[in-house]
Amino acid sequence: MYCLLDQEDLVVFECMGGKKGDEFVAPDAYLAGVVAHHSNTTYLWLPLLPSWDALLKLLRSSHVDRERWRVCKRVAHEAPVKTLQARLKR
Repeated sequence: MYCLLDQEDLVVFECMGGKKGDEFVAPDAYLAGVVAHHSNTTYLWLPLLPSWDALLKLLRSSHVDRERWRVCKRVAHEAPVKTLQARLKR
């Protein structure tokens, strides 16, 4: 699941479930955990964490938007290049 912040910052959420918790599943399935990738950092949410219910509510209330998905994918591919270009200009 892709989340675009401020039209340029991308967070990718991976809902994990299945028998061993190592399969990608839809957010409305039983979840063993959620992994989020932002920039060069990975976050892990597990069911016993205080923010778990809030995260599930947000993920499950999201809607499918194909056009926004295309924008997220474009940002995901362009972001590393833009970051490198900005650092090289310093």
